[in-house]
Amino acid sequence: MLAAAVLFAACDDKDNNNNFEEELSRSGKVSLVASIESLSTRMSMPSTGHGRWEEGDRIAVACSDGSFVTFDLEGTGGTVKAKFTGEIPAGLTLGNVAVWPAGMAERADGDEVRLKFPSEYLDNVESLNIPMVAAIGDSWEIGFKQVASYVSVSVGNLPEGTASIVIDGAGKNISGEFVQKISELGISGVEESLGSNGIRYTLTSPAVKASFDVPVPSADYDSLMVTAFNAEGKALTSQAMRYSPSFGRGTCPALSYTMVTPPVVVEIPYVEVCGVKWALGNLSYDVSGGDKGFREGWKLAPWQWYYYHYNQRPAFNKNSKPYNGTAQRTDVATSAAAYDHFNWAGIADSFSKSAESYANPEPGTDLAGKMYSDQACKNEVKDFDKASFGDLAYWASNGLCHTPTVAELKAVYDRASVKYGHLVVPDPEDESGNIKVWGYLFTNPDGDRVLNLADDNEITEEEAASGLFLPVSGRKASSSDEQIIYTRYQGLYWTSQASSKAGYAVMLQLKMDKSVEKRMAFGEAQALNTNYPNNSGFCIRPVVND
Repeated sequence: MLAAAVLFAACDDKDNNNNFEEELSRSGKVSLVASIESLSTRMSMPSTGHGRWEEGDRIAVACSDGSFVTFDLEGTGGTVKAKFTGEIPAGLTLGNVAVWPAGMAERADGDEVRLKFPSEYLDNVESLNIPMVAAIGDSWEIGFKQVASYVSVSVGNLPEGTASIVIDGAGKNISGEFVQKISELGISGVEESLGSNGIRYTLTSPAVKASFDVPVPSADYDSLMVTAFNAEGKALTSQAMRYSPSFGRGTCPALSYTMVTPPVVVEIPYVEVCGVKWALGNLSYDVSGGDKGFREGWKLAPWQWYYYHYNQRPAFNKNSKPYNGTAQRTDVATSAAAYDHFNWAGIADSFSKSAESYANPEPGTDLAGKMYSDQACKNEVKDFDKASFGDLAYWASNGLCHTPTVAELKAVYDRASVKYGHLVVPDPEDESGNIKVWGYLFTNPDGDRVLNLADDNEITEEEAASGLFLPVSGRKASSSDEQIIYTRYQGLYWTSQASSKAGYAVMLQLKMDKSVEKRMAFGEAQALNTNYPNNSGFCIRPVVND
């Protein structure tokens, strides 16, 4: 195949020592002597300074009816002028135009020849089809003129999972059929064409960069867009790689573009209760990995009822399987490697009970959606990497969620129907058995709200899916960083607001060990229990941001 440098071919004396002296035949067996246009450029030239025909090259030659036949190169090539021979079909005569590469010729009609620019490229196939067209007159010597641009494309920082990229001209075709005026050869290239036909470059193996050379019709484009697709054909990102590019006939521009990493689009499932979009799981941390879109290690519990150590064995009266026991207080161990009980508004250290770990702003301060570099929460920051205190749920989720405000958590406390009881879920330690998880279900009331707190009700998965289920997952012991006490008896949940007394915050308390009328309480922590300061380890059920 003709080398890429054919774009920039020039002649020297030894290339022209082929003395072809023969009259042009216009029917039957026909020979043509084809030369390559010389263009003034330094790009992509071989060491000899010019391109040459190569052994195996073929050109398409028009017949009198506008169809094309293929002529083969005679000899081994290596020159910028070479002889091509072919057969004009019976009943037809030689036409007025020839095309290289032969496969791009579509149809000849008077002063026009139609060329088809490829739309598909593979990264393991050389894409050197740089179209040239030659007018055929009364002489068997023809001169090929370049009719397009040869563009070197490089696209870096491809998104993970990219299987192909598509480049389109934002309203102007890059591939497909184009018209070249034969009378304009050497003056102008193919005519621009309006449409959406782009080129697709397919990767045969995973890569972070794609580099390839393609013929592009000579035209002025408003922009070039590049879109990365995965193996299933889903668009990963689409970006403008160049604005107002202009490609001239026979030029070799280089288009280099580094894709901007698109923002991670994460849709967090939620249930809406009392006008608030509640995430379907408590905030949690696990050093082994977190959720997509969250900061490293941070995630939401996989189910509304889930919390670490929910299946701690001593909690159950194992009368039969499934376990029919009643809830019993259980104290469990926790660690900084995996935990879901947090001090209030600590970000740099949300696990420990140290005096430096939790936020201590002015009384009444609401930290929802805010981050700070200082414990007093005076110096607000927008850079997540510089945050040490503030809304932990907001920080951990990279702004996808926030810790519920007083108004949001109090809305379900005041207005929702509430049902105390347990879910029956699979036992992770016994495939044949089930296990109970206790908590409170808040649902949108159908008419007047209903409070069912006296009995240990069984709550079905369908019921739980219709509302906000908060497990009674215990609280961190006052004397220890690594002990959770009162699981299955107490559930304590932070809001984002400091209380009127320094060192405390507003919270929701769920305690089945109290009398029925006191099982739910909402308010300032110091009023509910003086043992609930901001270094306490409580849970957070995030609210999903719009």
